[in-house]
This record gives sequence, C-alpha cells and structure tokens, in this order.
Amino acid sequence: MATDTKTTTISWIALIIAIVALILGWTAFNRAGQDVLPTVEQETQEAVRTVQIRAALLEARLELLALRARLVAEENVDEIATEINEIQAELQAEAVELQIETRQEIREIDQEFEQVEQAVRTNSADALQRFNNLLERLQRDIRTDE
Repeated sequence: MATDTKTTTISWIALIIAIVALILGWTAFNRAGQDVLPTVEQETQEAVRTVQIRAALLEARLELLALRARLVAEENVDEIATEINEIQAELQAEAVELQIETRQEIREIDQEFEQVEQAVRTNSADALQRFNNLLERLQRDIRTDE
C-alpha cells in the first residue's frame, strides 16, 4: 500500500512538472517583452501547493480505507477510533502548514472525521456509512480542479 502512495505522489509530481513546462512554453511563446520569471514562479508555487494539498488528502483517504477494512473485520473499535483521531490531527497540521484558505472546507472535513470517530466508538449501525461518506468527500476534494 505504501508503494501505491509513493507511485501516486510521484505521478502528481510528474504532472506538476509537465504543467510547469507547458506554462513556460506558453509564456515564452506569448512573451510580450515582460519578465516571465515572476509569473512562472507564482504559478509553479500554486501548482506545487495544490499537489501537496491533494497528496495530504490522498494519504488520509488511503489510511481511512485501511481503517474501514479493519472496522468491517470487526477489529478493536477503540484502536480504530484513536487512529481516526490521529489521521484527523495529521490532516489539520498539514492544512495549517500549507495555509489552506478554505477554512470552511477544513471545518466540514473535521466535522465528518468527528462523526465517523463517534460512530465507531459507539459501535453505531451507521459507522460504515459515515466512513463511506468521509471517503467519498475526500475523493471529491482530491479530484476537484481549482
């Protein structure tokens, strides 16, 4: 599973490099006597930041998928709930580090994490559905084009 994460991360990085190359080529082609470097630098930073955000969401989603499988296998729910908390904390730290402007979106994701954790701790019948909702939400956020 770690190999899949690395492969996906490498794919995202390759995509960013390709986008940067395309931006450089386009800018050079349409150059109107202005300094291209600041524009390219800003666009590159935005692209890298987007990849970092999506990589963090992808990593959280992969970890949650593994936890969901453990929940289906009826493993220790307290351990699973604790690990959900840890994944949530890691994602929050990543959001702070990347200075995500969409604070509302992060709050919504946090609420979904808390609902999943509570459902798991109480061994609620809808725990799997809440898990699926959170996984779906993260998948949408990973695929969203900004």
